[in-house]
Amino acid sequence: MESFLVQLGSIIKQARIEEGLTQAQLAEKADISTRYLMDIENKNDIPSLKVFIALIRALRLSLDPLLYPGTEGTEKLYRLLSQCNDKQIAVITAMTQTMLGVDF
Repeated sequence: MESFLVQLGSIIKQARIEEGLTQAQLAEKADISTRYLMDIENKNDIPSLKVFIALIRALRLSLDPLLYPGTEGTEKLYRLLSQCNDKQIAVITAMTQTMLGVDF
């Protein structure tokens, strides 16, 4: 559990940077102070469940890498896919099925 809490700040900071958000922007989206976010990112504070959920939603993070370490590679793909519209998802699905030789 301690390992998870230590990693949480780093995960949130990295996701924020990848989303191109400043600490102030993310704090506003999550309805928390910038100071509180800084403390979370610097591992000086542990967010409440309410704040944790707000941050996860604001950053469009999947919980899999947090709850199942070692799946970080899928996180970036998930975040990219979450930005796609239905038509783009259909094309990506068809391409993936073709590449894998699988039909669902």
